[in-house]
Amino acid sequence: MEPGDADLEAVLSAQPRQRWEELEAAFAAVEALGSDGLGDWTGGDARTMVVDGVPRQVFSMPWVDYPPEVLELLRAAAGVGAVHPFDWMAWEGFERYRSGSGLDRAPAADCVRVVTTIVRGDRFSEGTLLGALRDGTLLTALRRLLRWHGELPGGSASGPGGGSDRS
Repeated sequence: MEPGDADLEAVLSAQPRQRWEELEAAFAAVEALGSDGLGDWTGGDARTMVVDGVPRQVFSMPWVDYPPEVLELLRAAAGVGAVHPFDWMAWEGFERYRSGSGLDRAPAADCVRVVTTIVRGDRFSEGTLLGALRDGTLLTALRRLLRWHGELPGGSASGPGGGSDRS
């Protein structure tokens, strides 16, 4: 059975304040990188290696080399429950939030679904995460979650972007 909105919000709200503070700090660190510092494509080259005693041309697939700040952001997002199992490949809602459009007002559960879709999608299609960082989708979803948490009784500060519309 797929988790409903209330299930996902319960996971988020059960996380200790310290984890939310870690996400807020990681978020600020990634924002400070600017769009050019979010990651670089590397690899994709050919070289000669000796395989079974025979020199052969070997190709490596390109991959994105992320700075530590991005890796910490992913760890912190998972730590608050923003990466949660659900059938992300069948979820049609991702299209609704392309380039972060509408995420600043989205329900917290949809933000979890967006973050999960990006993180899981990157495991199957290298560069999905980098694209979502550069076009603002990932940071907008996380900004909304930080704001949502800040609006809870006992939540941390309102987080990046402030605001008071909780859904």
